[in-house]
Amino acid sequence: MALISVDPFQWIDAWRRTTKFFEWVRLAAALSFSGLTSFMFACGTALMANQSKPFSVGSGLVAGAVMMTVVWRSSPLTKGTVVALPAEEAAKELNSNVQVITK
Repeated sequence: MALISVDPFQWIDAWRRTTKFFEWVRLAAALSFSGLTSFMFACGTALMANQSKPFSVGSGLVAGAVMMTVVWRSSPLTKGTVVALPAEEAAKELNSNVQVITK
């Protein structure tokens, strides 16, 4: 008697290989992680330096926006999409010391 091996989640792997859905999910996760981590680091650092709360939150928002833009621009999924950004954001991105980690 032979046992039949059935993988109940085989359809997920097949779906992943035939659609771009999971690539978009990975992009959303990378955007969320990069933006949130950058926000928390910049905001927390400013708060520890005894800056005001509005200044700290603003610093965090700017840092999060810059990092999310770096991720967006480096993704092959977003190639050819048109995005409007303020000139100040582009200047911040060019002047920032960004470390890109690929796993």
